Amino acid sequence: MINSLTATSTPLITADRAIALASAVVAGAALFVAVWQGILMRRHNRISVRPNLRFDLPLDAGPLRFVMRNTAFGPARIEEVTLAVDGQAIDGPLTDALRNAFIRIGLHGLVIHGNLLYKGSSIAAGEDYVFFTLVNTRDGDALRELAARGISRLTVEVRYRSIYGEEFSNRAVFAYVLS
Repeated sequence: MINSLTATSTPLITADRAIALASAVVAGAALFVAVWQGILMRRHNRISVRPNLRFDLPLDAGPLRFVMRNTAFGPARIEEVTLAVDGQAIDGPLTDALRNAFIRIGLHGLVIHGNLLYKGSSIAAGEDYVFFTLVNTRDGDALRELAARGISRLTVEVRYRSIYGEEFSNRAVFAYVLS
């Protein structure tokens, strides 16, 4: 005797079930790709707006000046600027620290024009920011040589953040060569 139930049983995977399973796999893969692309896009955005401060002491014939240049595509938000002479940090507010640094170097007779950075100020992408300028008021060549030798004793360190809050630090130690 043949059991009628076994002769008429349906297959385990039907065409409808196979289509539903394939649709679920494709939807899961699409969700994975969308999430992964979001992660990569966020990483790309962070990298593309990362600031990069470069320090320059131009050798042109004009006044001796210290320039900070943001060479990247994102703004640099300043956290802290510290000065040191011969490796010893100079404490106090930045205006006093800059004046005291030049006194220690022996450049107290110069006129110093400073554009000081404070916590929270920013340097835009592509911006050149003149931190200070030493103006020659006496014998230009001798004073420039004295200033150049003194500047080589100065160290400037800047801590700054990107718009995403990543923290960076850059230090300028000048080895000024007179031509």
